[in-house]
Amino acid sequence: MHIEFMEENEGMIFIFDPPRKVSMWMRNTPMTLDIIFINKDGGIITIENSATPYSTKGIPSNGSIKWVLEINGGLSERLNIKKGDSVKLSAIGALAEE
Repeated sequence: MHIEFMEENEGMIFIFDPPRKVSMWMRNTPMTLDIIFINKDGGIITIENSATPYSTKGIPSNGSIKWVLEINGGLSERLNIKKGDSVKLSAIGALAEE
């Protein structure tokens, strides 16, 4: 929350251990974000494209996830990231172990 700017190669990661269904929101977030829900095997199960700034509407994972990756709004489409794609988890996996 309260993030006003990210470079195109930056993002925010949220780790859920153990994996579970989650719901995210945009409360106090002034910029548009793509919210990517990733399961324990690294598969993308849901993407919320260009989530609305300041919205308190819940954005569901639609399944059990281990990570949520938030990136600049519209970046998923520009990079052709879509549901069913796999995420390389080497760096993320190291974070989860800490």
